[in-house]
Amino acid sequence: MVQHTLEETPMRLGNYSAQSSEAKYLNTAVTYYIAKDALPVFTVTKSGFKHFLSKLNPRYEVPSRKHFTEHEIPSLYSNIRDNKVQPAVTKASVFTGTTGL
Repeated sequence: MVQHTLEETPMRLGNYSAQSSEAKYLNTAVTYYIAKDALPVFTVTKSGFKHFLSKLNPRYEVPSRKHFTEHEIPSLYSNIRDNKVQPAVTKASVFTGTTGL
């Protein structure tokens, strides 16, 4: 029986399944990072970003840019709209808006 080192163990286990709770959690974290810092979505395709994430968690495989634009970002938007914006608008007694015309 061979005992693997700590560095070898994640590689032996393989990448997370796309549907695993770990992958979903990390996808949400990457989406938040992109949205909060107003970064371009193509950040997820950059080799430096992928390298950085592989050092943090070798089992995480970053999904495609298309996955983030079609699934993760709309999901984050809906979540914030439904859980933060809508309740605040519902409780508001007055709404004031301005335009720069």
